[in-house]
Amino acid sequence: MYNGNAGFNYISNVHSLHILSMYINLFSIFHKHILTIIIRKNTFSSFVLNIVDIMHSFYVLENIYID
Repeated sequence: MYNGNAGFNYISNVHSLHILSMYINLFSIFHKHILTIIIRKNTFSSFVLNIVDIMHSFYVLENIYID
C-alpha cells in the first residue's frame, strides 16, 4: 500500500530534526562561551571569539531555513 502522506511526514520530520540540531548547536555554542569567559576572564580575544561564534551560529541558522 502506498501512503500518499509519507513524503510530507518525511519532510516535516527532517525539518524538526534540523530545528532540534539548531537548538543543540546554539546551546553548545553558548555553553562554550560561558566556559571561555570563565577561563579567560573575559579578555578581548575571547570577546572577539564570542562574536565570531555567534555570527557563525546565525549563519548556520540562516542556512537551515534556506534549505
